[in-house]
Amino acid sequence: MTPCTCPYLCPVCGSWYCFGHNNGGGGGGGTNPGPESNGEPELPPTQPVIDCSNSVNETIRTKTGSLINTLNGIGRNTHGTKNYISFTDFLNSVASFPSIENSTSWYCYGGKNLLTPVEHGTSIDVHINWHDSIVCAVHNHVTGGPPSILDVMTAARLAKEGEKFESLLAYNALDSSYYAVCIVDRTKAIAFYDTYNSDVGSDRKYVPGSDIGGYFEDTLEDFLYFTDDQLVFQHAAVFSKFDAGMKIVKRLSNGQTETYDVKKEPNKTYLTPIKCK
Repeated sequence: MTPCTCPYLCPVCGSWYCFGHNNGGGGGGGTNPGPESNGEPELPPTQPVIDCSNSVNETIRTKTGSLINTLNGIGRNTHGTKNYISFTDFLNSVASFPSIENSTSWYCYGGKNLLTPVEHGTSIDVHINWHDSIVCAVHNHVTGGPPSILDVMTAARLAKEGEKFESLLAYNALDSSYYAVCIVDRTKAIAFYDTYNSDVGSDRKYVPGSDIGGYFEDTLEDFLYFTDDQLVFQHAAVFSKFDAGMKIVKRLSNGQTETYDVKKEPNKTYLTPIKCK
């Protein structure tokens, strides 16, 4: 039988051969996986494994929750001749301009927590102010979606430019949740930026055919059934594969925080998606 060439379940023939990493990416499988010992094909996972055994995942989950709590409490302030906003001012700006991205940056300077005046962007982009005292960069996503590839690379760049930098937040005004791209190892995050920044094209995607671009595309198969979290787990897979020194955490509207991760298990074609919560 000739295998389908579709990257996922073939809508024409329905063959399980449509699954599998055709060029050894994603979970690291071969051309097309054969059936498991019970005669059934291995299919991509449909649910994450809940697991906080990795202490880094638990630590960054707790730390991100505390960071967002502190951010929400920052009020208006001044430093020298400059005026700084409150986080409520930022939220009000997002509410007033929901069809564009808004941003503010949190500086820790002179013993003060300071938020820069709101920058207004387009529906898909906004300038992020930075200073070597930056702790966190915050912007909203109009559609409420997770961090983009450009957001990931921006977080790595800010880790290089500010030794206090901890996290880049993407705020969702639709349900008051946050995604956070968190720095867990600054040296590794900087190395990731220096090595792979040039692999992000003008379309803000990984360059097709590059090592990181090819791997990122392959991981679509691993998380085929994760409509809402697919991109987040793809980022987590890239962070793991390329030792990026970063993690993605989600802060839900109820205050709960979740760290996203992946694991490659022996004799498994597909990566195992993990949530620590």
